[in-house]
Amino acid sequence: MVCFNGLHFPTQPASEGMYLSGPVRRRGAEAFLDQYQARYGEAPIASYHLQGYDAAMMLLNAVEQVAERSGASLYIGRQALREALLPLGHGGLSGP
Repeated sequence: MVCFNGLHFPTQPASEGMYLSGPVRRRGAEAFLDQYQARYGEAPIASYHLQGYDAAMMLLNAVEQVAERSGASLYIGRQALREALLPLGHGGLSGP
């Protein structure tokens, strides 16, 4: 079976318990790659650059939602951050 970012062959005994995963380029990623190359002068060196970008954006958006300022300090409650990250549906460059 082929799925979003990997392959799974449940009918092959030799592959029992195995799951192969790899990066997938999606529509909309070209603009990101163009901007990255313009800024840094080279293409991303990691194959999971889109997933890394999406993970960072998910975390930063969640922090922005739940962070509380007190003077010069910034407090981020663990449970509040967890709850902000839990909802599914983040549509990023690497997929839904």
